[in-house]
Amino acid sequence: MTLEAVIQGKTHEIGFEPLPGQTWRVELDGRAYEGQVERLPGGAYSLIIDGRQQELYLAETPAGGLEVELGGYRYPVSLIDPRRKALRRAGGSGGGKTVLRSSMPGKVVRVLVSEGDRVDAGTGMIVLEAMKMQNEIKAPLAGVVTRVHVVDEARVEANAPLVEIEARD
Repeated sequence: MTLEAVIQGKTHEIGFEPLPGQTWRVELDGRAYEGQVERLPGGAYSLIIDGRQQELYLAETPAGGLEVELGGYRYPVSLIDPRRKALRRAGGSGGGKTVLRSSMPGKVVRVLVSEGDRVDAGTGMIVLEAMKMQNEIKAPLAGVVTRVHVVDEARVEANAPLVEIEARD
């Protein structure tokens, strides 16, 4: 999975790939790292990269963003939704039906919409837990929910359909 993140005003491309065991391959702006990741209590993670151990802390901000603490420094992080970016590149919604899909395997914590609901761009639709983090999947455009493919507590695979939205003007 590849994401874009804005860290201290600069956009970075970050790729994640799970490997056997608790090992991950992370690519940051084209530079690859492999290491072990272990979740610790209190939102902390132990990272071992190139034989060096560091603790990383993740916390959600009141505004819904993330704050990362690493090496005694705190960094506000904003993740860029790849679906929203694709819509912007395409010049808007383009009309028609949009299917929101899971970007990785996970568990549906909560479905926030029902069929027939009118939603605005940015409306929370699904809370999905993946890689031990909860993410709110938001509507990339204004429209009407025409189909909800999942229920609370459902397990989903990568690219599984979650919700369909019919664009509205």
